[in-house]
Amino acid sequence: MMKKEFVIFVLLLSFIFLQSCTGKASKEMENSESVQILQRIGTETGSVAQQQVLSAQQVFSDVVTEEFPEEFVVVSGTLIRYQGSEKEVVVPEGILTIGENAFANNKEITCIQLPAGLKVIRKSAFFDCSNLKEVIVPDTLEIIGDCAFERCDSLEDIDLHLVKVVRWAAFSRCKNLRTVDLTSVEELGEEAFWAAGIQEITGLEKIKSIGDRVLENTPVFEKYLTDGAGLFVQGVLLISGQHAKGTVEIPEGIKFILDRAFVRNGKITSVTFPDSVLQIGNGAFESCGSLERIFMSDSVVWLGEGAFNGCSGLRQVRLSQCLENMSMRCFSGCCNLEDITIPQGCTLGDGVFYYYGTGHKKLTFPPDAKNVGNLFEHIDDENFDMGGYCFYTTDLSESCSLVRIAKGNGWKLEALRLEATELILHIGEEYVLRFNSGAQANWAVSDSKVLGIGAGEHFSDLMLTAQKEGVAVVTATIYGETYSCTVTVVGKEDD
Repeated sequence: MMKKEFVIFVLLLSFIFLQSCTGKASKEMENSESVQILQRIGTETGSVAQQQVLSAQQVFSDVVTEEFPEEFVVVSGTLIRYQGSEKEVVVPEGILTIGENAFANNKEITCIQLPAGLKVIRKSAFFDCSNLKEVIVPDTLEIIGDCAFERCDSLEDIDLHLVKVVRWAAFSRCKNLRTVDLTSVEELGEEAFWAAGIQEITGLEKIKSIGDRVLENTPVFEKYLTDGAGLFVQGVLLISGQHAKGTVEIPEGIKFILDRAFVRNGKITSVTFPDSVLQIGNGAFESCGSLERIFMSDSVVWLGEGAFNGCSGLRQVRLSQCLENMSMRCFSGCCNLEDITIPQGCTLGDGVFYYYGTGHKKLTFPPDAKNVGNLFEHIDDENFDMGGYCFYTTDLSESCSLVRIAKGNGWKLEALRLEATELILHIGEEYVLRFNSGAQANWAVSDSKVLGIGAGEHFSDLMLTAQKEGVAVVTATIYGETYSCTVTVVGKEDD
């Protein structure tokens, strides 16, 4: 039986091969008929033969249906290498990926039309194609890889409005690239347009993450550094605040504060972030010596390296409670910052508080905080004294990682508590309620008619205002633990 199956199998493959050579039938008909015959044979001759036949069908389908001119070396839908010498190149359809270095260092190409169905352009695919001026992009393209068009000096225009990912240095040093449309882009990699000729960027509304130095050394970036106004924005990007003064309120809609946007600005004193900001770049506020207050919305999830490094005048910081990452040395040299509350689940980089200063410091940490032992790394001053430092948390059991780290380093550690748990206030009287560490928490009140609550002078303070006779309970939630204070409001003091 197996011998019969093998003979039928060989005859069928020979038939398919002869059809492809003579061109008497279309590819679509070949494939349809072949699949039907192969499936019928498999059904009639058993499962082993069916697997053999279907496997061979797939192989021959690739050979028969993927016929490309000899200058295009294609394997399984990926263009491995272009071997032609044409100035204007039309990449044939059927190619889904432009492979690594496929056109790299080609000095002949001036124009290339990419095929419909193309999804990905991989690393360095067009690297140093110095005479490439025009790229016709299909609507299907989604990803442009690392250095894909780096050093394409002649490239003047490229439509990226449907592309979702532009990776590291993808258009770096494209000195004649003037405008880009990033309407659909969700991810911009590090140095994506570094030293390019970019003068205008449109779109940007869908961007979820952005790498370092995306626009550095571009005309659009240099313009904002030298123009002389306060804040310069492009879409969702705050590119520069070099000339801002006093109290700064970042405009609503801004998602990203770019690297070094305010670096060495000695005139800003306070910064408030709207609910739209996701990311504060590397060194964004580095060496802003007059900066005293930072109010960060809970939308912020990422602080870059050295984001507030060297802000020696900084005294108050309200961190986002949704913060996921505090990068290396982001509060290094903030010697006058007396207290800070680290959000639960936040990853801490090395040396976050490098050269944080001496004196009285209150640091509130979640009990499961990681990498705490490296927060003060590289402090090699023999005279450095952490005697004024005190760490606060909700759990002082031996199973708590913070407890073990603190004991191992000889750090002072105390339990979080409210400074008052019971109060009697007269109508009209005010009282500031706070934690012993100055910790940030989520506050609530059981009866807002009896007791009003609002922000105090310090970000962590809660201002209580007695409004009506009765009893109200104020609760504060931090790291999953709830603390309460019962407030009894009585008549006016002179009654």
